[in-house]
Amino acid sequence: QGPFQGAHLVYWLQYPTVYPFQPPKFDWSAHFVGFPVTWDEVEVGWWIFLIPASAQDGRRMKGRVTQKTGQELKVCFREGGSEDEEERPEMPEESVDREWWNCHDVVLGCSAEAVVHHPLLNAGGGACACGIRDVWSPSRSFAHCLAFMRVAVEDPQAGQKPVPRDGTEEMCFCGLDGDVTLEYERDPTAWLSKARRLFFHDRGVAPLCVAADGLEGNLLRIVCSNLAGEELLQIQADGESAFRHLERQIREQIPRVEGISAWKIVLPDGRCADDVPTDATVREGFRR
Repeated sequence: QGPFQGAHLVYWLQYPTVYPFQPPKFDWSAHFVGFPVTWDEVEVGWWIFLIPASAQDGRRMKGRVTQKTGQELKVCFREGGSEDEEERPEMPEESVDREWWNCHDVVLGCSAEAVVHHPLLNAGGGACACGIRDVWSPSRSFAHCLAFMRVAVEDPQAGQKPVPRDGTEEMCFCGLDGDVTLEYERDPTAWLSKARRLFFHDRGVAPLCVAADGLEGNLLRIVCSNLAGEELLQIQADGESAFRHLERQIREQIPRVEGISAWKIVLPDGRCADDVPTDATVREGFRR
């Protein structure tokens, strides 16, 4: 769920010598944040995550694509060992051919412009792990760390929250970016749309045409269609209710379609839902 639906966040845990009496330690940044990519869509400048052909230990590494031909990539892989992503030195350029690529069950990637825009995560995808440290006991395991990170990624609200989401025990989640936190608190729907756009850009995003017709009184009939004109959803809305509530309702009820990770709501005049003022009503949202 959340802004990274369809993506993978890869974390490495360092186990102390006194484990399980002390918790595993998370790196300050995720080892990689990306989504499954094909050979054809990767471009020069993108980051990819796979096993280098020269690897001795079979571990996947993060690398920057510097050249691309029809059958070969040139990649500068980045060494691990530093919690600061920018301090990790790049290794000499290495070739990755299409045959080696196809040996992987999945290759992760992201464009050079991809941005992590999340109240509880830093720019590298890392989260404050004080919630794990505060409640750790020898009876806990890796599964508790995984559940903690999943809640952090999927639920951007800072504070005390149950882990797992349907559990009874609460853990602390710290906000790491005050500006993004304010965006989320002011308008969660607009924040979610922006966060997905900054990370995925237009990948997996399809236009959803939304029109409104008047019914009795303040009621409006909202019709949602794809570009082919196929009607996907029809609901009624109070014209004086919040436009953001309608947007949220549409995103929750619209059917999932294979290959589409998000819908871009387009209004009859060509504006997008993001162009509508935060405090606008439904009727105001459909006006020019």
